[in-house]
Amino acid sequence: MRDISVALLEHYNKAKEKFPHTTILGIFLYGSQNYNIATEDSDVDTIAILIPSFEDLVLETSISKEIRFKNGEHCVAKDIREIVKQWEKQSLNFLEILFTDYYIINPTFQEEWNELLEEREFIARMDLDKAIKAIYGQAKHTYLQDKTDKKKQANALRMFFFLQDLISWKPYKDCMTSHHELVYKVKTGECENPYKEDFIYQLDMFMDKHTGTGFLPDTETMNFLNTMLCEIVRKNIKI
Repeated sequence: MRDISVALLEHYNKAKEKFPHTTILGIFLYGSQNYNIATEDSDVDTIAILIPSFEDLVLETSISKEIRFKNGEHCVAKDIREIVKQWEKQSLNFLEILFTDYYIINPTFQEEWNELLEEREFIARMDLDKAIKAIYGQAKHTYLQDKTDKKKQANALRMFFFLQDLISWKPYKDCMTSHHELVYKVKTGECENPYKEDFIYQLDMFMDKHTGTGFLPDTETMNFLNTMLCEIVRKNIKI
């Protein structure tokens, strides 16, 4: 299996070739390793957070670029403003970088990142109603894409278990790895999705039960997130 630390450093160095070092807040692992379902063939994929320059702000330029590697791995480089938008949308794929054990932080912004990590449970649940709808839609779409694709079936099942734990207020990181042994077996073909053709029905039942339950957006956390965004961008401009 690919050494994650070695791969992270390679991705970070490649990002520094593409963008000024001072504009990179950090690089973070996302994908199967964070869910404890990585196989020997799993790629190491990353997200790089970029901080806009003064010129970017004036010209309203938001960088979003995918860096591809010869071995099939890729790094998604995104403006921190876009990252925050994805957090506000409660996107699991972007929220997981707040919980990964594998990342490299630009030391200049270590203090700010630590503040974000302290609030990560609140950030990951600042709009629970939106989170449930987003993950439900993603799980349903993934399942229906190809019912014979073991990887897609495993990911759909993983998101279903994630939803059940999320609504039970378990720690977000535990939600990410919920029932990972079973999900891994579905992914590798050792067993089938236990819900099989009943999967969409189970998803819809879950949504019917939790739609309109009155979860209100956490405006305090949203304000904190916007404040941190301004502080990081302001600090980068001063530098």
